[in-house]
Amino acid sequence: MSKKTFEEDLFLQDVLRSGDELQGAGIGLEGIGLMLTERELSSEEMNALHYAVKALGAMVKTAGSSLYSAARKREGDE
Repeated sequence: MSKKTFEEDLFLQDVLRSGDELQGAGIGLEGIGLMLTERELSSEEMNALHYAVKALGAMVKTAGSSLYSAARKREGDE
């Protein structure tokens, strides 16, 4: 059995971190979806959800970009 190289270890760390971020964002979006379907929201609650969705969108975008960059770098190393 071969040992993982330093580059492989970094790639796996990137994948795990990005996967964790995407999973957290998914949980947050599910919660927002539940809030939106359960009841009428005040303008303050709607404003809070607006910013929460924007923040989750930024998290997903960053995690996706990180995964893409790590994969392209690994592809170039092979």
